[in-house]
Amino acid sequence: MADDACNKLRGTYLSIVNSGISPLALNPSTSIKVYNSVVIPKALYGCELWTSISAEDIIKLERSHRFCLKHIQGLPRNTATNFTLCAIHAVPMKTIVDYRKLVFLGQLCNLPNTYMAKHLFNSRLLYYENFDKQHHGFIPDIRALLCKYELHHILDQYIAEGMFPVKSVWKTMLRRHVTQTRNVNLFQECSEKYPFLGSTI
Repeated sequence: MADDACNKLRGTYLSIVNSGISPLALNPSTSIKVYNSVVIPKALYGCELWTSISAEDIIKLERSHRFCLKHIQGLPRNTATNFTLCAIHAVPMKTIVDYRKLVFLGQLCNLPNTYMAKHLFNSRLLYYENFDKQHHGFIPDIRALLCKYELHHILDQYIAEGMFPVKSVWKTMLRRHVTQTRNVNLFQECSEKYPFLGSTI
């Protein structure tokens, strides 16, 4: 799972580079947009259903992620992780996976009631909430993420009233609670260690 994602991440990125699109010839902000819109989706396809990813798997993903980000910026391989991320407004791979899982939750909750997938999700959700507090699986994983990002009330409202934010509102909430919060934390850490970044970010 993680090994396959790492191979796709590096492989897809290097394929783009070898096709003649050199990151060093592009503005870093343009390169990161290509990376986020082409490389990340291909490498993380299906990550929404990852439920048994280990700390070791995350480390592997982060290493491949940093390899690509450093290459995009022309940075040495020993460049500090926080600097690598902060200088290009990127976030750790774990944050990206969390975001994609929560986007998928929104897609499930906003499906029309005629879809079998919606009925199956609702059934498993209610069973988990009322009877089976298992520790592994999609539902407990999602519940843990919502608590982590202080969004658990959204699922509580869905269970009680059947209401969930529409796609655009949900994505805005996720950007604010998940990616932007992580970016702010990274910037604060980096600005203390690398004061010159404050004038460039």
